[in-house]
Amino acid sequence: MASNIVIDSTWVRDRFNLQYNNVFSNQAPGLEDYEISMYLTMAHIEIIDEYSASLDLFEKNRAILSAYIYDDIIPSITTYPTGYISASQVTSTSFNTRGIDYQVFSFTENYWKILKEYAITNSNALGIPIKPITYDGFNTMSANPYKKPNGLKGWRLDINFDPQTEVDSKELRDVKIFFKKITDTDFIKQYIVTYLVTPNSFDLESDVIPNSLGNNPFLTEKIINRSVELATRDYRDNTLQSQVQINKRSE
Repeated sequence: MASNIVIDSTWVRDRFNLQYNNVFSNQAPGLEDYEISMYLTMAHIEIIDEYSASLDLFEKNRAILSAYIYDDIIPSITTYPTGYISASQVTSTSFNTRGIDYQVFSFTENYWKILKEYAITNSNALGIPIKPITYDGFNTMSANPYKKPNGLKGWRLDINFDPQTEVDSKELRDVKIFFKKITDTDFIKQYIVTYLVTPNSFDLESDVIPNSLGNNPFLTEKIINRSVELATRDYRDNTLQSQVQINKRSE
């Protein structure tokens, strides 16, 4: 593919229509911008998910996803929306639940998958690895003194803000990082994380495509190919119109 190609909404729309029409020899009904955007967005998520699954195995995958990988050093939250945490805890550096200390951290981007994470404490400058944990896992392992966080490991538990108290419409995720205090004054100084951001949507009705594709013609072509496959499958299964109607009702 020529390097001087301008990847914009017009180019993406034309490439999709060309491939889609070729599949059906111009016999299938044309798709509206909303429908094309839906398939492009579905394909975008599928393709990024597939490449990320083998991110550690192939250098090519890391290069392709470079625009989706963020490194962040996240400070602990010091102010909270009303009702998010009890008033008695607002002035605390860390909190305690079921005998385990934790601090709350807020992401600056809408992360999709965390690839690597660790925490720097004031008693461990090298950092402790952080492992994700489910709510059920927390309830089970927090009752076992041999499985609780120690000075060599910590846990991450995702949090969802209450929409009644969260004013940020981006719905960025927060996390609780559980750790063991080595001293009474121990705390997490930094939560350091590498993660994939959520793939953005296409909106050809507004001439919008994800910024991450502007310099990545290889990935853009992959997404278009997959979106045509999805649209072709739905047309042959007679599910195209019902799928579009379902998505519109859910908006």
